[in-house]
Amino acid sequence: MGPLSRDTTRETSAPQERKRRIRAGPGKPEGKGPVSIRLIAIDLYRLEREVADLEKRLEICSNAEREEVEDLLRKARAERRRMKDVLEGAKEDPICRQAR
Repeated sequence: MGPLSRDTTRETSAPQERKRRIRAGPGKPEGKGPVSIRLIAIDLYRLEREVADLEKRLEICSNAEREEVEDLLRKARAERRRMKDVLEGAKEDPICRQAR
């Protein structure tokens, strides 16, 4: 490298990385704006299929794996419920645009 070139492969320190994640917020990609409704809907559809698959798997599974499948199903349903809430929140107008 020459004297005027810059090393762009420098790693960020842990505190800098933490600050960047905090600014992005939970569930937000780093350095990007709000997530589109379409992407939320796609993720919700994936979760719907996952829940349906786990429900079918629960019907045919043995007693040995039943507890594990029930736990996976509980977590998938909770994630689906959270994603539905996110989608409903994304569809509403911001408070500043709502009629008073």
